[in-house]
Amino acid sequence: MQLLRLRQHSPLERSTIQYSLRLRWATDRKQVQDDRKPHVDLYPAHFQRYAMKKTILILAANPQDAARLRLDREVREIQERLQGSRYRNRFKLEQRWAVQPRNVQEAILEVKPQIVHFSGHGEGEAGLVFQDQKGQMKLVSSEALSRLFKLCADRVECVVLNACYAEAQANAIVQHISYVIGMRQAIRDDAAIAFSAGFYTGLGEGLSVEGAFEQGKQEIQAMFSRDGIERKLVLVSPVEGAIPTVLPDHLIPILKKKSA
Repeated sequence: MQLLRLRQHSPLERSTIQYSLRLRWATDRKQVQDDRKPHVDLYPAHFQRYAMKKTILILAANPQDAARLRLDREVREIQERLQGSRYRNRFKLEQRWAVQPRNVQEAILEVKPQIVHFSGHGEGEAGLVFQDQKGQMKLVSSEALSRLFKLCADRVECVVLNACYAEAQANAIVQHISYVIGMRQAIRDDAAIAFSAGFYTGLGEGLSVEGAFEQGKQEIQAMFSRDGIERKLVLVSPVEGAIPTVLPDHLIPILKKKSA
């Protein structure tokens, strides 16, 4: 049919039409080839921000005069979960151990992380527990942490405070950082490890921070169910004369989001 139509035109018109048809065919062929190439849109929409490699900075502190925590196991779980995930090549893990207060800003400036993960002890309103030069407990206040993260708000996207009673610090930091995870009350060591494992599994599989947070909570539930551990109930901010609120372990982690 196309050939019959061309015969109705003059030689010059036929040549022009043939050129246009060839050009359109070449353009369509290139579009098909381009569509077959992998590109960032193949990833979940919320995961496009991870097209560039993200650095996770782990800050660990377990002073000599504090209860022993299995921080090495937690970090190993994070490493293994990320290495076994779909998007493992999109994450880089940096670690700093026996962290002193002055080391925090130094590490953030040096590493330039998008995710900062603190693992250790918390003392509620008194602050997070780091250590001094002698390896003893050294508290850092919520206000000091808030000022610190204000300085790096242009690059840090998420802060994880895997420490008991760290909701107070999460409330201070989220004024400047988009996502901050804290703990409402004391959390068991094994539950804290399970949360980290689930959270970074979620990130490594392309989930959003919110989705990965839910994955971390589910990991705690799965641990208790699998190991047959009796779930404890924790009193949340009991007020004198009021009926205390009970909270299962998987609800101790809390996600804070920066106000628009």
